[in-house]
Amino acid sequence: MNNDDLLQQIKATIKPLQDGQKSLEAGQQQIIGRLDTLEIGQKQIVGRLDTLEAGQNQMKEVLAVVAQSQARANTAIEALAAGQEELFAGQKELFAGQKELFVGQKELFVGQKELFAGQKELFAGQKDIIAKMATKTDLQNLEKNLRKELASKADVQDLKAEVIKKVKAHDRRINTLEDELDIPHPHKN
Repeated sequence: MNNDDLLQQIKATIKPLQDGQKSLEAGQQQIIGRLDTLEIGQKQIVGRLDTLEAGQNQMKEVLAVVAQSQARANTAIEALAAGQEELFAGQKELFAGQKELFVGQKELFVGQKELFAGQKELFAGQKDIIAKMATKTDLQNLEKNLRKELASKADVQDLKAEVIKKVKAHDRRINTLEDELDIPHPHKN
């Protein structure tokens, strides 16, 4: 296996990890969006709770009017009727506030459901990344194979250098012998 093949193999191993990371980031963005929706719902509930509290305060005032009206019942029947009308108006506002509260709770539950769905997607993305991730043993085996391959290439280079050295030495000896014995050199022109 040459270095280009090894590089391609490493790139092929990294690609699923990068895809998993992108999936994880997309899931995180969805969760952030759903958290913003949840925060808006919570603010709406706080506003509706303020409305409910105001309605309750009005109810207390109306009840005070009713109590005064009952004390003067013999002389102030008309004041009692007006107090009852104010009481009904306050109750109507209270029921409207309760209805808004229930709507806000429903929106909160929808936001929580979306949050849990995003969380589920996030966990699925994490599992996918973990499943595609190379193990420590895989990386150790890859390192061991690379070391063997590089070692064998180094051995070939050493052998080549040794053979060239010996060929040159033999060539010098042959030339020396040919010169001493006055033999023509057929390989030289």
